[in-house]
Amino acid sequence: MRQIQIYILSVIILATFFCVSCEKDDKNGKLDGNWQLTEWKDTQGIIKADKSSSIFYTVKLDLIQIQQNNPSSARFLNRFSYFADSLIITKVYVNIGNRDSLVTYKEIEPFGVPSDGRFHINSLTSDYMELIGLSGILKFRKY
Repeated sequence: MRQIQIYILSVIILATFFCVSCEKDDKNGKLDGNWQLTEWKDTQGIIKADKSSSIFYTVKLDLIQIQQNNPSSARFLNRFSYFADSLIITKVYVNIGNRDSLVTYKEIEPFGVPSDGRFHINSLTSDYMELIGLSGILKFRKY
């Protein structure tokens, strides 16, 4: 009888551990993950960037990391708010030499982020995302 109680208690503890771990891993649903910018058209329809620009957004927990995949590019860590149809970047930090400094939206405008940090989520699936903002339309693929 004692062994059965210990077994049941162990199963409950493990199940609780896995549930708590999963909650932290998938806080933002389909938004979480690694995204590659495949096309960015400004408000006039002119292509500003595509896959060859190597711009990546990584979403996890309360942060979006934005960077260009080259050795000289800075890494930006951004706090954000996420709702069903909107994504709002609230604070922008640049990471240089393992030090974070608060900067303005102007620093991440070359990566497609609008000057007000606000996006309308036009489409979001498990492998495709389309954001619309003052900077135009950004299309991403999940990788």
